[in-house]
Amino acid sequence: MLSKPSAENKAKARERFSDPLFSFGIVLLFLLLLFALFPEKRIMETMAHSPARSRLVLSYREAFLRTRPYDSDLRIKLAEGLAESEQFKRALKVLDEHEGTWSSHREGYLKVRYRALKGRLESGAMTEADRKRFENEYLRVARELGSVDPAFLAREKSMAAAGGAGSESYRERARGFFRSMKEAGSVAKRRDLFMKGVKTLLAGNLPVEALDEGEANMSGLEADRQTLLFMTRTALGAGRPAAAQRFISRALGMQLVSGRGGGA
Repeated sequence: MLSKPSAENKAKARERFSDPLFSFGIVLLFLLLLFALFPEKRIMETMAHSPARSRLVLSYREAFLRTRPYDSDLRIKLAEGLAESEQFKRALKVLDEHEGTWSSHREGYLKVRYRALKGRLESGAMTEADRKRFENEYLRVARELGSVDPAFLAREKSMAAAGGAGSESYRERARGFFRSMKEAGSVAKRRDLFMKGVKTLLAGNLPVEALDEGEANMSGLEADRQTLLFMTRTALGAGRPAAAQRFISRALGMQLVSGRGGGA
């Protein structure tokens, strides 16, 4: 008599199904299908009118870059999107891996590198030696930028000062929505306030904070399918595919349980 599969074997099967390589393979096949169905020029035009930090746009550009590693303009646009989505380490890596020359794109390269270095220094934990190295490079890039575009650094400093105050106002408004959730009398009202809080942070160009604060304030909505789908999109926008997979898996699991219950 055949024995029933153990809980451990089932867990291993689930782990294999959610393997990151499996997920990457699906994305790659999807991209290859798009390349086969649509002219490359049309895809590039579509990307030009989409947000640079969009997860789909980033995936397209990464795929295109594998076939044209010497394309300076494409590499700068990919690094720019990564920096906008606060993936500063990856943005620097993309720039460092360039196999061509920056001679005809020097200004664009310096601007993206400046923003990526600034973000890396402000957001990432690192050793003292690494911090010193990044600080030296940041100052070097800033000096070179000052000679290429004298007004650029002044604009960046002005935007940083305004953005700092502006970001805090978005955070405060989001905290207000999250606090109000405690007084909500229904799941629908709680969900509405929750989404407003997360969307407020997204409107303030704080996608990573929107995801983190959303996860921290989901109390009472952990089993709400609409909330899980909303957080899936938020995680993708923040460049966190693993978190998106976690949310969508829970949402799909609930849908399957609901479907089985409805057919009983």
